[in-house]
Amino acid sequence: MAAQLVTDKSLKHTNKRVRVLTAPETLQVPFWPLRAPLAEMESYDSTSFWLAGMNEATKKAYKTHLRLFCLFYSTSPDVLVQLPSEDLRILLDAYILYLLKVMASEAGKPKGGRVSVNSVGQYFTGLRSFFVDEHEKDLNWKRYEKKFPKRIKSNLRSYYLEEIQKMYKAADTFDKPLVLLEYCAWVRVGAIGALRFEHLTKIPEYPELQFLTVYPDSADESYPVLVTPEFLHDLEDLKELRQRWGEKITPKSLIFCPKFGPHSKRLKNPQPVTVESLRGRMRRLATVAGVDLTNIQPNHGMRKAGNTAAKNAHMDKDFKELLMGHSTGLDDVYYDIENPRSRRELVSEYLKAVDMLTISEENRLKRKVDSQNGLIEAASAIVRFYESHPELSKTQG
Repeated sequence: MAAQLVTDKSLKHTNKRVRVLTAPETLQVPFWPLRAPLAEMESYDSTSFWLAGMNEATKKAYKTHLRLFCLFYSTSPDVLVQLPSEDLRILLDAYILYLLKVMASEAGKPKGGRVSVNSVGQYFTGLRSFFVDEHEKDLNWKRYEKKFPKRIKSNLRSYYLEEIQKMYKAADTFDKPLVLLEYCAWVRVGAIGALRFEHLTKIPEYPELQFLTVYPDSADESYPVLVTPEFLHDLEDLKELRQRWGEKITPKSLIFCPKFGPHSKRLKNPQPVTVESLRGRMRRLATVAGVDLTNIQPNHGMRKAGNTAAKNAHMDKDFKELLMGHSTGLDDVYYDIENPRSRRELVSEYLKAVDMLTISEENRLKRKVDSQNGLIEAASAIVRFYESHPELSKTQG
């Protein structure tokens, strides 16, 4: 039995939940609608092997893409994979036509019930992986790619420095390192929960800076970032507070954990902080600081602001991309922070941007004074050297 197009009127006796999730014009497919709530994607026979081995970010996105498609037709993945390719093509045709019909013409922050023009093509990436790559359905995917709307420039912007400074000033001991890490080291919010103190590495040649390994447990995604003296100072304050309240900090301890008080049971066994919690903390900081988040992503906006600061400091593009975790064309030696050449190249470029990646005006002024004192000390050392070796002074004329 082939699928056939039907109108909304024929669905008037359908379950209300199903009707809400069904397009005004949809398809009568040769299977019964799903009456029970859609289960977690991993629980279906057709998805368990498909999801195995994916990194968490890809898994989350692909599960969302497939879930939306299942909800649209009120069915399950196990039922969909039993359909012949001909019926799947009809389902996908109607789905993309509906998305094109209801999509918003602008691109901005995600909103419930709204499909952005830039999201239509993304919604199909997980479907392609599931139907074509995993279950080898005969679908001409280029046909759908031609229907994807042209991506437009987003109206989202990064934070301004003045806004970051207000948020930093409003932050408590738990949140100050969070603001700094996303701004000065460009760490993605999804990577923060797994960071531990053992992932920090001191740099013999540059004691004021440290490397931090992001995605440390992944052989493919792990990469180093550099953190500023300002971050290390605030991290030490956080560490001392947690120790004063009774937590035993070891190299295995999490750098970031859920907020707790001095008598909390969490002190004995702090759990990783969730992405949702980190996003909530940043939104609350923005609210307290009076920062309008209408066109700013609460966490990613910090990463974008730090990227802009590095550009304005004329940091080498390749090294900046490397420290942001992007793919680059640099030789593999630059990935090895144990190699002196690697450290020298990475740090020398990062130092160009350190002042601009320092948030507090007080800390900026301190860095300037320290730099001037360093120059004065170096000049004094040269003078003392020639005073103790007058013969060299005469030789130099």
